[in-house]
Amino acid sequence: MHPSKQLITYFEPFMGKAENASESFAKSDAYSEWCVSISSLTTWKLPVNFAQTPQIAKNIKERNWTLKTWLALGEADIDNIHVEHVALNLKHCRPGASDNQGQSPKFSSIEKSASSAMINNWETLRSLCTKEQFRFEHAPLVKDSFFAGTFVCNETYFQMLNLKATDPFFAKTNMCFIHLPSLK
Repeated sequence: MHPSKQLITYFEPFMGKAENASESFAKSDAYSEWCVSISSLTTWKLPVNFAQTPQIAKNIKERNWTLKTWLALGEADIDNIHVEHVALNLKHCRPGASDNQGQSPKFSSIEKSASSAMINNWETLRSLCTKEQFRFEHAPLVKDSFFAGTFVCNETYFQMLNLKATDPFFAKTNMCFIHLPSLK
């Protein structure tokens, strides 16, 4: 195994936008207080594509990392930073929305044999995500959120938490999903 890693994932722009707030955040030094060691940090851009979401974990495993922490960042039409607690086993796009490949699933399960929701450990979230650790000029406040939506962000978070619960490779990985406000 390779040395312990801290992974920050972020999404490409979507729905015709020129940039994604999660990418802007990941490429800044705004998370520097969160990182124990910058040398162990890896950032990774994710596609906004429902079909590719299940492949993310396989790609991480192929790198044979000892993944200490996985912080996933997404963008939403909100006013504050949201630390997400719950991911639903629901693949769904609101009317008029689609991923970057034009897919617009409606009311289907992400994993048919999995529970209807995955809930992240409260203590893990508290230790990883505090107001002092995140500085983002567009959103001065960090708030708890109990719903990660139903778009690709939710599917990614559900896949993460489901892997933590079912795959020994990810069992000791601290995971968190944070939504950042859209850049306006």
